[in-house]
Amino acid sequence: MITRARTINAIPYIIEASSKVDGFQYAEEDISLYMVSRIASSSTFVLIDFDSDGKLNGLLVAELGNTLITPEIMVLICYVNPNDKKLGDVFMSRVEEWARANKVKHISAMVHRGTNGFIKKYGFEVHSQYIRKEVGG
Repeated sequence: MITRARTINAIPYIIEASSKVDGFQYAEEDISLYMVSRIASSSTFVLIDFDSDGKLNGLLVAELGNTLITPEIMVLICYVNPNDKKLGDVFMSRVEEWARANKVKHISAMVHRGTNGFIKKYGFEVHSQYIRKEVGG
């Protein structure tokens, strides 16, 4: 079951998930410090999913912010258990709903390895050094 996390109790799961993302190279204490100050904010969106055994199945961390041009949502961390074929789609759908609720038209993602999956599956485009997707609605 996917839960939106809003308390510091989620930070150990964020650290666990980030350690499973290829190319994600931030220190645990840096992640912890950042999340302590951000997790309860309405501009932070954290989704956690556990499998039937209570093990972490997936996690997504996104932030609502402003670029120089427009407001956008940036997906900072996304980990999905490779055996779960649908969770990534569910996470993306929930982020898109959050974007629409906040009247945000763009979602960006920090991709730590190949961008092709995001581009093909979710309709992102390479945009400078990051990928971005327009959210309809």
